[in-house]
Amino acid sequence: MSTLPTFKSLQSSDFDTQYQGLINQLALIFNNDIQSLFTALNNGVSLANNILCTVATVPITVDSSGNTTNSANFALTTPSMKITGLTVVRVINTTNSSIYPTAAPFCSFTPASNQCTINNITGLQTGYQWSVTVIAWGT
Repeated sequence: MSTLPTFKSLQSSDFDTQYQGLINQLALIFNNDIQSLFTALNNGVSLANNILCTVATVPITVDSSGNTTNSANFALTTPSMKITGLTVVRVINTTNSSIYPTAAPFCSFTPASNQCTINNITGLQTGYQWSVTVIAWGT
């Protein structure tokens, strides 16, 4: 995909003298809004700053059923955010880096007003400490 062309702002000097006052007034609003849109469309959108979600890394240990054996909770960046679901985006074995998940991790969770608790996570082996990065999607 190609990049956007260079942004050119609205300048009163590009117009006839009789319209320059009006263009100056419009340019204050127009240039700011178009610059914001241009930045967003040019890779300026991020999960942390623009999407209703929380990205969190949680240390987790599990039993043979996948139930968490430690306090696997994290604070929501937007208080009282209603969580639609969790997506696991990264899993690292912090005990033994040569042991990997045995299946794609999937989490069950319990939302609370300002935090989320991971109850169960599939695909992780017992006896290891895991660093799990999730995205909690808000509605």
